[in-house]
Amino acid sequence: MDFDQLRQLEAIARLGTVSAAARELHLSQPALSR
Repeated sequence: MDFDQLRQLEAIARLGTVSAAARELHLSQPALSR
């Protein structure tokens, strides 16, 4: 797991949904969920 993946996982855990984390991280939802 690299730093970007860890940051993405933290955002999902903190915000509760993949879509909210994707918005905050300026990523598409499919890019975040793979």
